[in-house]
Amino acid sequence: MLGEVALETGGKVTRVNPTELTKEFSNFLKNKLIATGVVLNVQIHKSLSFTGEDDADLFNKKSNL
Repeated sequence: MLGEVALETGGKVTRVNPTELTKEFSNFLKNKLIATGVVLNVQIHKSLSFTGEDDADLFNKKSNL
């Protein structure tokens, strides 16, 4: 579904290996800024959880940020 949205809007989907997330995220930060005021919901597998985040920002057993 995300790929279809990207196709319709001229966007891009990048699949990232979770073990390389830090490296890939720093690569994203090198890109030119194209939007502000964007809301992003990040959902990881329910067997995983975010750590180091404010609990008020997490929901669904800490698998959504």
